[in-house]
Amino acid sequence: MTFSSKFALTVALVLTMALTFSCSSPGGGGNGGGGSSLNGTWKSNEGMDIKLNNGSFEVLFDNKAGLRGTYTSAAGNTVITFVVKEVHGDYLNDERAIFESKWYNKNQVLDVLKKWVKELNPNLTDSEISDWLGEMSAALDEEPFKTETGIIDGNTMIDGDGNTYTKTTGSSGNGGS
Repeated sequence: MTFSSKFALTVALVLTMALTFSCSSPGGGGNGGGGSSLNGTWKSNEGMDIKLNNGSFEVLFDNKAGLRGTYTSAAGNTVITFVVKEVHGDYLNDERAIFESKWYNKNQVLDVLKKWVKELNPNLTDSEISDWLGEMSAALDEEPFKTETGIIDGNTMIDGDGNTYTKTTGSSGNGGS
């Protein structure tokens, strides 16, 4: 196995470990405009909270910043679509702690990874690093910068991965079935 493939595998494992829960978090689409009756905190039994506020959202994992972006709702607030715009560095970090404790958009995540790759192996060519970053960019589009659609029934939300959230603060949801 070459350094490039070992390195790609290492980074893929790092991101997989760091993003384990993002698969079960909402992730994606729209320019805001979610119904205000959806505003409030939605909690799962797995330690994830989704805070909705007039078309913006933030996902907390065990009360720590994770993901944020925009959401839209449709069909009388029964369908919700999320777009992750930023990921928090604390959420991305593992024991390597290469990210600062701040919010990152996708390009900023790639910039940090590029710097990290160059520090780990200064002998890699710019072309090799660019090829690897292209692969990472595609992977980031799947996790954590993805679009995900869920459904809402009253004060219950089910995300695209089947995780259930219950509204605990804010006004009532769409009124249910």
